[in-house]
Amino acid sequence: MAVRAIWVISSNILLVPSYVALMLVFSPMRLNQTTSELYWKANGFIYRHVLSQVALWCCSAGYSVTEVGDDITECAKDRAVFLCNHQSTFDVPALMIVITQRNCIAETVCWVMDMMFKKTHFGVVSALHGDFFVQAGQATRHLQPKRIKEHFREVFLPRKHKWILLFPEGGFLHKRRESSQRFAQKNGLPVMQHVAIPRVTGLLAVIETLSSGEVNHNDQKDVMTPTKGNSESAKWVIDATLMYPKGEPLDLLNVLLGNREPTEVFIHYKKHRMSTIPQDQELLTKWLYDAYEQKENMLGEYYRSGKLPEDCVTRRSIKVDTVTAIFAAAVLCGSSAVLCGYLLSVVFSRAYFIMSSIM
Repeated sequence: MAVRAIWVISSNILLVPSYVALMLVFSPMRLNQTTSELYWKANGFIYRHVLSQVALWCCSAGYSVTEVGDDITECAKDRAVFLCNHQSTFDVPALMIVITQRNCIAETVCWVMDMMFKKTHFGVVSALHGDFFVQAGQATRHLQPKRIKEHFREVFLPRKHKWILLFPEGGFLHKRRESSQRFAQKNGLPVMQHVAIPRVTGLLAVIETLSSGEVNHNDQKDVMTPTKGNSESAKWVIDATLMYPKGEPLDLLNVLLGNREPTEVFIHYKKHRMSTIPQDQELLTKWLYDAYEQKENMLGEYYRSGKLPEDCVTRRSIKVDTVTAIFAAAVLCGSSAVLCGYLLSVVFSRAYFIMSSIM
């Protein structure tokens, strides 16, 4: 257990600075619009392999993810909105397993996460990649739709990101359950135990932007401009439900220590065409509440009986490519070390030359 913890912590410490160092080295490419596109492709490629290390940590501990429900393979090549329930700190690693093992998703994904996450060391990676950080609290809640739309116009669409991942509940279930149930009782809604009442304002802003294909065409040299033939609107809304055995979620401590028995986590998909999703706030609220009521029933039945829904006949176990993940980590850390060493040698040699000429 101690050896595993040292491995996870040390690789975590090495990978994040390696990613940041490589992006800083490549940053001059953003000054030119032609090379800017290559920069963002390199950014996405390296970002994918950083996330694949998290998938490797989970896999090595015996924690796996199995997909059930609708087949979302056809959604991978299109722009999509991905909604998921939020139970624990393992939810994000579980989704990292999903997106890193599908072509072209991890490179172009945008996470919507709490602003607090930006203050962590991995928050630097997310910020450089172009993820969106939500400012929690009632005082700033009314500003979030505007900030989301601005982020999509200025970052998400110009950089040709495809998937947007968000947790409509706005926080972990154990933190939001009590307030959610009070809200449900006050407003005559079903009182739910396994999910919280979702918040619709953020999703509405996302759908309004991605269904209309709005984009900000500006003169900044470090921002890519989508080509005329590139579709800017989203085609899919994927409603995902994470299901942990017996309703006992894994967490990051389990990933660090590997102290839980091997666990199979199920993720159920229900895909919708964007054209079928209402854009009116009242209708969208009803649609989202209905979707979460279905999640509640699905999770309740699974926790009680261990039975998956009837549409889960086909199971797709996600296999993490451990060889590629280990090789990518070695190349990432090694290349950043070489580049940083070269830059430092240049700096020191110039400093030595200047000092020598002065003396």
